[in-house]
Amino acid sequence: MARIRIGRRAARGCCGCVTFGVIVLAYLFGVIVYINSRPITVTVPPYPTVKDNAYPIFVKAGRMMWRMKHPNPSNDPNLKTFPPPLRNYALAYKESLPALKLMESALNKPCLAPSGRSFFNLTTGFAYIRNLARVVGDDAEYISLTGHPYEAINLRLEGMKMAAMTAHGGGLLPDLVSMAVEAICRQNMEKDIPKLTANQYAKVEKEFQIIQRNQPLFSDIIREEGNNFISGSIQILNLEKNRGEIQYVMSCIGMGLNLHSVTNSIRQLFLNKNVILLKDHEYFKTLARETTLPYHKPLYTKSSGNAYLQMMDPNKLYGQAWQKYTLNTACDTLEQTETAIYWFRRKTGRFPKSLRDLVPHYLPSVPEDPFNYDKPLKYRLKPNGKGFHLYSVGLDQVDNGGKPMKKYWEGMGGDLVAGHLNG
Repeated sequence: MARIRIGRRAARGCCGCVTFGVIVLAYLFGVIVYINSRPITVTVPPYPTVKDNAYPIFVKAGRMMWRMKHPNPSNDPNLKTFPPPLRNYALAYKESLPALKLMESALNKPCLAPSGRSFFNLTTGFAYIRNLARVVGDDAEYISLTGHPYEAINLRLEGMKMAAMTAHGGGLLPDLVSMAVEAICRQNMEKDIPKLTANQYAKVEKEFQIIQRNQPLFSDIIREEGNNFISGSIQILNLEKNRGEIQYVMSCIGMGLNLHSVTNSIRQLFLNKNVILLKDHEYFKTLARETTLPYHKPLYTKSSGNAYLQMMDPNKLYGQAWQKYTLNTACDTLEQTETAIYWFRRKTGRFPKSLRDLVPHYLPSVPEDPFNYDKPLKYRLKPNGKGFHLYSVGLDQVDNGGKPMKKYWEGMGGDLVAGHLNG
């Protein structure tokens, strides 16, 4: 076989290219190290504190529920029958009374959910809060089945109030838990609404108004979410720097190779991190302003080029969260309006001809549809006057004539209809 001979000039050329490549890589690496060794000067406001915080009390009540010898039917893996036997409800209700009393003791306290500003100190309290909601829902169902509709509704409203309280602070995660908790507590409440007395209706309407006042604005949730994200990013950047510049740069490269946009990740290595964090801050500030507007989709505000923020797909994440928040608001508004309608019937013997008939004695104002800006909820009497249709146009923001969505928490192509809010 003939040997392939490389001339000295060609060999020197190859060595020169390799040497040049090594120099270029070393230079780029040095540039990356220099850029990423700059101190982080961006700061976020300190997380507020409250005295006598209700949140740990709710968590403690949920933890007590977790250790029950007779689990509530929603949490009993051994229960095979549906609906569960009344005896199961009764045993769980009796054992849960101390925890319910503890929960009720915190309902008039200030509440602030734990912050997510530390990626290394995520709370486990959310699971206990959800468990507490499931017990509240089952206990309310037991009270309803034993012939006490007002007491059942009142317990559900206490759970919904707790949900609204726990949405304060902490950003998006506590709010998502809060919405799930409220949906659990609200389930099956509609069947008891027609059974109340006039005085009981007045008390229920007052509780709905308290829940509304406790509910934080979604724009405030987004602002705190931004503080959480920026603070967490600063923590990670500083942690990696403390481990050494070379290890820090290699970790950035390794992270970049696992993101959906490798080009964006590599580009980020050459950017001033303070500039990136300031752009992130402006993004969350602009998004918060947008979410003070009437609900719409998709979001107008586009996220910055931060590769780590892009990894979250923020426009989809925050767009869906806003949708769930608005859906939760619409469900509350529908049930509050339902209560006022039945209260009107209890006092007058008939259903109102329009929602304007409820103002100001039964409702402070005509209820607006959160999915249909500046328009009231849809309402009309049935032909015989013995029933009514009440609905929001729902997630698709299209009036479908009161056709219920199959699953109100997920469904599309239908309306959010009073009387069909169990999912």
